[in-house]
Amino acid sequence: MLEILRGVDKTFREVPHTAGHWFATSYVSKGGLRVNFVTPNEGPDTDSPQSLPALKTDAQPLRFLDFLIHEAAQAVVLRGSGIYVYVPAPSGSRSTS
Repeated sequence: MLEILRGVDKTFREVPHTAGHWFATSYVSKGGLRVNFVTPNEGPDTDSPQSLPALKTDAQPLRFLDFLIHEAAQAVVLRGSGIYVYVPAPSGSRSTS
């Protein structure tokens, strides 16, 4: 992941995790841009980062994140020609069924 982020900004670096320096769930650039990787915490509560092998990084488990992203909405990050992402749906647009 660090290599990909450095392709955008060469100043990106890993932020040490409190569980140990071998975990990387956050990255920050010299300009202050921060990228955090989170994942739903399913099962017993844990603060231990979860590995995301496909992304070659770790993610911080967050309780109830699955409720926040249940009905995600499409959005665009304004960079270059735009990047499609999913974000939590605004509370007014969630269905009640």
